[in-house]
Amino acid sequence: DVPHRISIDALDRTILEAMATHFLTSAREVALRLGRPTTTIQGRIRRLEELGVIAGYWNPVINQRAVGYL
Repeated sequence: DVPHRISIDALDRTILEAMATHFLTSAREVALRLGRPTTTIQGRIRRLEELGVIAGYWNPVINQRAVGYL
């Protein structure tokens, strides 16, 4: 459980949308799709994991409360 709301920006939201739509997509594929460097996307994904926003991959679990969707 996340004790407070986490602030994410438009790029984070776009990454989450891409991952939710294509949950087994690699960071490289997301980067190519978004026209961003792979290292940028990898760093963003790592940060979202550490914050608890991304909670799993096999069945993508995005903590919607943490980012203000609920």
